[in-house]
Amino acid sequence: MQLARAYDSLMTKYRVADNPVVTIVLFGVLLRLLIMPFFAHVDLFSEFRRVVYSISNDIYFPQQNRLVTFYIEYLFVWLFFPFLENVDKIFYLEDISLSTSNMSDFYIFVNDTSIFRHLFIFKLPYLICDVVTMWLIWQFIDDKKRATIAVAIWVFNPITLFAVYFFGRYEAIPIMFIAATAVLLKKDKPVWAAICLALAINSREIYVVTAPIFIIALYDDEMRFWTNIKRIVPALIILAVAVIVPLALTKILGGQAAFSSKNVYQDSRANALYAMSYHWFYPLVFGYFLLLSSLLTQTHRRSELTYLFGSGLVIAVYFMVTGHSAHYVAWLLLFPVLLINYVARLRDMVIAILLLFLFWFVYRLFKTDVNLFTLFLAVPFNMEFALYKTFQQLYMGWVGDTRAIFEYTKVLNALKTAFTAVLVFLSIQMYRCIKTGDDR
Repeated sequence: MQLARAYDSLMTKYRVADNPVVTIVLFGVLLRLLIMPFFAHVDLFSEFRRVVYSISNDIYFPQQNRLVTFYIEYLFVWLFFPFLENVDKIFYLEDISLSTSNMSDFYIFVNDTSIFRHLFIFKLPYLICDVVTMWLIWQFIDDKKRATIAVAIWVFNPITLFAVYFFGRYEAIPIMFIAATAVLLKKDKPVWAAICLALAINSREIYVVTAPIFIIALYDDEMRFWTNIKRIVPALIILAVAVIVPLALTKILGGQAAFSSKNVYQDSRANALYAMSYHWFYPLVFGYFLLLSSLLTQTHRRSELTYLFGSGLVIAVYFMVTGHSAHYVAWLLLFPVLLINYVARLRDMVIAILLLFLFWFVYRLFKTDVNLFTLFLAVPFNMEFALYKTFQQLYMGWVGDTRAIFEYTKVLNALKTAFTAVLVFLSIQMYRCIKTGDDR
């Protein structure tokens, strides 16, 4: 009886039964549970093949990048290891120096009778992190009507659903830490915010580009010089340690990471990037340092607002000039969703986000990277989906060479341009939050 009264009191205190956000989240969780066992890309198999191998062989330092993601995945697989079947056959790895994403091995994985159970277990940490992100969005936004809209957008957004549950990538883990960073900045807890950002960086390297913006965001021109120093220096040390730790572990352990003969900074693609071998890198560098310079001169003092706007703009610009994979866009969405807290006209930001969803989907439908945005992702459900033509193949069969104006490459380039225009429009909405956010 006492337990029942305590439960009723808790429900009444937080008005859970009357809160539409609870219904939204429950529907969202149900939707995710329905997707989790039936879809996956070979990258998910590759990821957890390394995790299972590490558990079976007592490996605790498998790679130099994304260590936090690995340890979270490691923990969940370790807890559910008794429920995995045919481990020696499905996840067998003869040579750890070779690729773990071999397609023939992937087909063995998806043809096993326990495939649905395995996919559910592997995606479980992603689901938990995603639900925590929903809660953090709710906590961050002051007006609860706006918070409900923001949570609804997050719950049903196709980008995260695709990246995490259809594709099977770990983006939910770093996104959760970024959401926690924003909440802690808003509560003026810079050290804890820096720790969460450090965890995000070691979950997904892309977020290292937000570290300088984070440091700038901590500066408050109304505070004394030494007060700012006390805020910034500990955070700077934490973030520096986050970058150095993987390299230091390699030195301490006296060798390379188990699954990597070279770290991300030695990768040939990274070297090409830093050596300016990619034509798109010039405007990206220019825009990034222009943004940092502009933020240094801003007089607004909301740390979380500066961080969200600056980080969102940098990642939006990145997708204006690149287009590698459909699931990468998941890095961007959290920033405009949290900025809903500061927009003067809620409708404008919502329209910008909905346009992002629409043009992201149509552009990716045409781009159709190999095995990425295709029915191949449903192979765990039925192997015959691997035989279906992609939308690109269907479109080229319909149009052919008869109508030059609708030629595939021209349509694809037009859609990329339209998607870029939407990103610019979204960036404008994020920029407008600066003024309205300071006035509040």
